[in-house]
Amino acid sequence: PHPPVGAGAGSGSGTEVKAGQRHSLGGLSVVLPEGWKPAAPSSSMRTAEYLLSGQGSGDASLVVFYFGPDQGGSVEANIDRWYGQFTQPDGKSTKERSRRWEKPVGSVKATLVDITGAYTGGGMGGGSPAPQPGHRMLGAIIVAPRGPFFFKLVGPAAVVDRWAASFEQYVDSALPE
Repeated sequence: PHPPVGAGAGSGSGTEVKAGQRHSLGGLSVVLPEGWKPAAPSSSMRTAEYLLSGQGSGDASLVVFYFGPDQGGSVEANIDRWYGQFTQPDGKSTKERSRRWEKPVGSVKATLVDITGAYTGGGMGGGSPAPQPGHRMLGAIIVAPRGPFFFKLVGPAAVVDRWAASFEQYVDSALPE
């Protein structure tokens, strides 16, 4: 029901999103941070996708998922699944080593997580890729009137560190539509 973010890129339609502009995710609108590059979503399950440059040390990506009203699973089920996408070098619990918090974002609530370790992927339907040590994920779930939106920023820890403040600003900018 909504065009993918960046859908106009290269098409001459003039709809490419620019830094500082508010744009729709189809039920939630957000402001694009400086330096984020919108990309065409790589699957139909993705509402938006952004590339965050690591300036030569690997890149991070932020993916936004929206499945519709009352779809996509509970906040708890998703956060538990996200914990399960990381392993710790010493075999200890990822959940115990992660940070989780909630905060108001406008008229809605966001649940956020900060997870580090070896990222084992989150591919749906595909096999598990080789673990990628030294990765970090910042995740957020915003339950909007039209349903939950899921945000996952994943990449090498140093790259995610660089973009962490803009991720918070992006989440904080969310407004229900």
